[in-house]
Amino acid sequence: MAFMLMTDIDRVAAELARGLRPGGQLSLILSGVQWHTEEIDFSGSLDQVWNFVSTGYNLFPLSDPASSALKTAFFAAAPALTRSDGLIPLAFPAHLASTRTVHKGR
Repeated sequence: MAFMLMTDIDRVAAELARGLRPGGQLSLILSGVQWHTEEIDFSGSLDQVWNFVSTGYNLFPLSDPASSALKTAFFAAAPALTRSDGLIPLAFPAHLASTRTVHKGR
């Protein structure tokens, strides 16, 4: 697909996302792209971090006893990670690409 020929890239991206199956992947080769990494910080209280992790990851297939054991283990181990500001650290790197459209003759 020649993205440089697409005039409404937001619409193209939306259609690509719509067409991907859940968990699907789109791989692109882009020229003239500048990459940078941003950290997304979800740090919070013990309850906040557990709520984020337990809903962000698919724990629903676990049996009730397995889910309870995981929560108990998390609540026992996670406090040791508490920072001086009282929060449990939880952060993810996001790799972002930026580019600009270049039209010949302009």
